Amino acid sequence: MLVYAVGIAVLWRHVVSLDVETWYRTASAAGSRLTLAGWWYTLVSLALFQFVLCRWYLRLGMWTWFLWKVSRSRLEPIPAHPEKAAGLGFLGTLCYAFWPLLLAHGVLFAGVVAAGRIFDGRPLGYYALELVVAT
Repeated sequence: MLVYAVGIAVLWRHVVSLDVETWYRTASAAGSRLTLAGWWYTLVSLALFQFVLCRWYLRLGMWTWFLWKVSRSRLEPIPAHPEKAAGLGFLGTLCYAFWPLLLAHGVLFAGVVAAGRIFDGRPLGYYALELVVAT
């Protein structure tokens, strides 16, 4: 429900979607209309992608909560632990699990900016807020 209510109805329609004729949208006298492929893209493909992305956000939130709880606990690290990280070495290797999320965000953002610049003629400054948030 969150994906359809916020992700598609608000974000995609008003922020990401282009106002030019594309494969998913055609121009008509009454305004632009979605093609059959556009309806499939909007209701199935985009919704599924945003759902998977929201699951990654949930995992990132759970990981942040876990690290916050670990930082607030009274740990007694063992300096002579065999892993040579005082028993906390697993915290350094688990961050590699989040590279698919970062890769997906980078590719998604690059595609949105490229489509907006090429097809709609938007200046790069149009994406200033997104650039600041992404970095």
